[in-house]
Amino acid sequence: MTGLFVLATIVEVTAESIPPETPITNPSFLDFSIYSNNQSDIYLIIALVCICKGNLKLYIFVFMRYILISIVLFFSCTSKYENKLEVYRFDIELFNSDSITIKHNLKYWNSKHESFMQMFSDEIMQKGSMSSNEYTKQLLSFINHPDMREAFDSTLLIFSDISKIEQNLANSFAIYNNLFPEYPTPKVIACFNGFNYAVSSYEDNIIIGFEHFLGKDSRFYSYLGLPEYIRFQKQNRFILPNIMEVLYSHNFQDTIKDDLLSEIIHKGKIMYFIDQLLPNFSLADKIRYSEKEIDWVKDNESYIWSSLIENNMLFSSFKPEFRSFLEYAPFSKIISRKAPSRIAYYIGYRIIKSYVKYNDVAIHDLIKIQDARLILNKSKYKP
Repeated sequence: MTGLFVLATIVEVTAESIPPETPITNPSFLDFSIYSNNQSDIYLIIALVCICKGNLKLYIFVFMRYILISIVLFFSCTSKYENKLEVYRFDIELFNSDSITIKHNLKYWNSKHESFMQMFSDEIMQKGSMSSNEYTKQLLSFINHPDMREAFDSTLLIFSDISKIEQNLANSFAIYNNLFPEYPTPKVIACFNGFNYAVSSYEDNIIIGFEHFLGKDSRFYSYLGLPEYIRFQKQNRFILPNIMEVLYSHNFQDTIKDDLLSEIIHKGKIMYFIDQLLPNFSLADKIRYSEKEIDWVKDNESYIWSSLIENNMLFSSFKPEFRSFLEYAPFSKIISRKAPSRIAYYIGYRIIKSYVKYNDVAIHDLIKIQDARLILNKSKYKP
């Protein structure tokens, strides 16, 4: 009866009893951890009761259950909290500056983020010395320009809370660190750059211009006169795939010969890299297609490949008409007006997947292979 009474009087865990530093962002996880803690406490109490009663066998059994649950709880909690990343919101700091605070802020930014500020001055502002009064005036003119201010306010309205993006980045970079431990984890900086660069890199940093992901129907892209196929790319579901492609291009330099096959294999490696780092994203989002476009390339994969073979394009020197097969365009000219652009990403991905399947090669070693014909021959690719 004593043991039962102790179990019946366990203090109920409530939201108020959770430590304030614990983020209440995932109710299902909190429920699980509360349940596990209670179970662990229950087994410990039973074990104490058993040893007091002299039941050694039952004590050993119950105590081992307590240890097991404690270990499971520890690792489940660790796995939830170890992947953290915070995007540095330079965009907000910049646009919160005014004539009174700008000089102080410039000193702070230059002391804390010197290389980034130099890049910002050279690539974004395209101005001279950051210490000059003229640069300060130009910076204030940029952030106070009505068009820039309106665009930033719209960007902040959509991207005031980027916690989901940060968590996805943290999870992807955890995979990246596991696959490539010799490379540092990139720092990610949000930088409003006046619609110049969507995602770029410098040193070991990734720069995101959130104003490039306001949605395909944003009026700003109409003002800029962007065609429909480019406006489609302005959706925030494509932020992570764009970051992963920039990360690949920043760290891995493929030797691309002057033929279409080399380009296809290069794009395939990029897609395979994205695939590994974004395991929970759909293939359509990874390749930045609509569902209609991904369905088309899947249904017509054999036709696409046979067109490349029959027209002797695989080993042909690069031609201007190949560009839409590799880059953003209304359609792929060398295939069909119905075919989406950038099909090289899909075909290359399929070849690489087949190569990995039949050759049991790790991504770390795959990236080092520069012979496109070898990869194709050993892939046994037959759509």
